[in-house]
Amino acid sequence: MPYQDLVDIDNRTHLETLPSRQVEFNIHEVEEDGEGVERLHAKIGDSEVLIKKNPRQFELVCHAFGVPFKFAENVSQTLLGDIFTELADRKGGDEVNNWLVDTELDELVSYGDVRKPYIPYGRVGDILLDNGLEVDGSLIRHGGAEITGTHPSEYTVEPRQGDIVRSGVNIRFNPTMDDAPLITPWSLRLVCTNGMTSLREKPRIKVVGHSVDDILDNMAYEAQKALEFGERMNHGFADMVGNQVNPVDHMENLITSGNIPSRMHESLMQQASALAPDHRTAYDVLNIYTRMASGIYDPDARFKLQAIGGDLALDNHLHCGRCGHELA
Repeated sequence: MPYQDLVDIDNRTHLETLPSRQVEFNIHEVEEDGEGVERLHAKIGDSEVLIKKNPRQFELVCHAFGVPFKFAENVSQTLLGDIFTELADRKGGDEVNNWLVDTELDELVSYGDVRKPYIPYGRVGDILLDNGLEVDGSLIRHGGAEITGTHPSEYTVEPRQGDIVRSGVNIRFNPTMDDAPLITPWSLRLVCTNGMTSLREKPRIKVVGHSVDDILDNMAYEAQKALEFGERMNHGFADMVGNQVNPVDHMENLITSGNIPSRMHESLMQQASALAPDHRTAYDVLNIYTRMASGIYDPDARFKLQAIGGDLALDNHLHCGRCGHELA
């Protein structure tokens, strides 16, 4: 999703502030393929959303009311409305929440505690634009967004001819601040648009009790620090090109020492053993991670794998140049 699409969402949204128990659920019957079909709607203040319009929005609504998503997928629309209503009543009338609704698409965009501020996607993206970065963005889980910015000329390395890697910043947040914003360094390999980050330094911005301007100022400060940290990560990538390794031994040691899901082990080892003789460096082993991460749908799992790759670049000097085993 281009960054402009997030800005467009800002222009279509309306913020409703009310307790969960005041959300009303109604069944509307619509005609599909000549038959009447029930569709569950939620009236949130002056706005209305279609509950099962798409999986992303449906998961967000389930999250807001505390209903297990996998369970909710398999019950009738009528029963689901009754479950939402019952759980909303149990929350009581004192818990007021922010509900950000896309009024054109009838979708819930984000949900959060009223004590936390509302900050549009565009205002966060402006932090990166103001630093001269090229910005991209995408929606992730529960109304959250991932906005990345890379510098078109500075903070750039070329580990191999034509293989340009830009460093920049990655910001993960949602506009109602349901989760504290997470700002990390970012590197983007242009030949395949695979990205890497690092969770070595992962400051989360405190939002409760702070003004919008204070939060944005803190985010801008942390973004500048992340940009400088990303430059170090980029130089680590460049250094890895000169590090010839045994790919299979190197990958095996990385799997052993890293927190890598077991379901990925076989694929990682196969790709390591298939590397061409002239591409058996630590950099080539690392880029196996970038390819695998880019193909993962789950944004949290993808981010964790990208972080493993980024940390490898930072720690390359701490590993054996031949087998990748961590040095004492």
